[in-house]
Amino acid sequence: MRRLPERPLALLSSRRLHAPLHSAGMLVRTLVLVTLTACSALPTRDLTLSHEEALGFARHRAAPPVATGFSAAYATPAQRRETLSNVWAVIGANYYDPTYGGVDIAAEEARAADELATARSDEDFYRILADSVGALHDSHTQVLTAEDAESEHTQRAELIGITYTIVEGHVVLVDVRAGSAAAEAGIGSGLLVDAIDDVALDEAFLVRAGQTPMVDEPADSVATAEQRTFLRQISAVSALLTTGDDAPHRHRLVLRRPDDSRLEVEVAARSQELPTTVDFSLLPGDIAWLRFNRFDPSIEGRLASAVEALGATRRGLIIDLRDNPGGAIGVFTRLMDHLVDRETPLGTLTWRFWFGRWTTTFTAEPAAVRFAGPVAVLVSGGTGSAAEWMAHALFEERGAIVVGEATCGCVVGLREEFVLPDGGTLHVAQAGGRSPHGRRMESDPLQPTLHVTATLADLRAGRDVVVEAAARALLAQ
Repeated sequence: MRRLPERPLALLSSRRLHAPLHSAGMLVRTLVLVTLTACSALPTRDLTLSHEEALGFARHRAAPPVATGFSAAYATPAQRRETLSNVWAVIGANYYDPTYGGVDIAAEEARAADELATARSDEDFYRILADSVGALHDSHTQVLTAEDAESEHTQRAELIGITYTIVEGHVVLVDVRAGSAAAEAGIGSGLLVDAIDDVALDEAFLVRAGQTPMVDEPADSVATAEQRTFLRQISAVSALLTTGDDAPHRHRLVLRRPDDSRLEVEVAARSQELPTTVDFSLLPGDIAWLRFNRFDPSIEGRLASAVEALGATRRGLIIDLRDNPGGAIGVFTRLMDHLVDRETPLGTLTWRFWFGRWTTTFTAEPAAVRFAGPVAVLVSGGTGSAAEWMAHALFEERGAIVVGEATCGCVVGLREEFVLPDGGTLHVAQAGGRSPHGRRMESDPLQPTLHVTATLADLRAGRDVVVEAAARALLAQ
């Protein structure tokens, strides 16, 4: 089951949910400073800002794109054309695949340049940039407005606090963030969403949405027709939750409880920090369950404590990476240290530089406290970047049972981001990742060994059938 939050950043900026996958190698960072600062067509900024730096960046930079007319940064046709040229120059010099996946980048720039004449606002200009860059069809290369860049750096967004999916022709709430406007309005998981602001989310709406292409469509080699339809439908629902009057955006939701009674509420989106969470619990049968929502260095202590709490006698460990968009490679490698009993290869990133290509190899080394028992890893279409890489490593080197649905196929590396004239940013995939066994992970989703999908009845009853299946599989070993 692929689950998406109402947060607009991921869906509007990229075809797949992701978090930048950062290299922890000091050599790589040194090479970055030497090679890119001097020759980049756009200024660069480190992707690993501290929280305080990110907030400072946001205060000075954050502004939505101008919807009518142009800001000073893009006031003239020459400014817009120069920005487009610089975007493609940066991609040309830094993109991890020197063949650009077969895309003729000069022709793509020329096509976008012709389209610039139709732009009437910053919004139009950003749409043209996003559409042009989207021709590369990779998971991480994208253009972010200054407003979206702020949200990504600070992990704050205007939210009502719901996470939803589409199952059996219905929009279903699968999670409600504690303390959010939705939670305070009495909204809970398992409810069907029948309408948003008088727009009925019925069969006709979902059919139309599934037939309407997104700005950044996944390539045929990446997504099946069914997956593409799902992403289009999710994007259409997200659009309803990112429109409205100036903040706070207010939305009227018509919901249906499991007993089919109606619940009508009005909620106002508000700025919320998206906290990094770690959940650990013991399930029946002496199975441990560990879940965290992104690979952030701030949670390493809590992850280590969870491993210590496992002890050596547990029947098994479930690592829940569903909808985890990844993050810092160092968190992945250090968590793997607690799960291996020998020096273990984890895979490689091959970076592109002006002088050629440079491969960084990652390994795990046994930690003093480690878990050697059987492991199951839970995955979904929202499992990407470092999370997806970890799933590959657990499967190939640890013999883990992979349970759930196919992963994102979104594993490339970023060194830094490139800053546009108004504070928007360009992310470029600068390294290609390979699994411990040499598998190219980008555009090649990891298929589960045990495929489990929740039904509408499961969701409405509050059952997590993926966890249940993983626990049964571990107990059967």
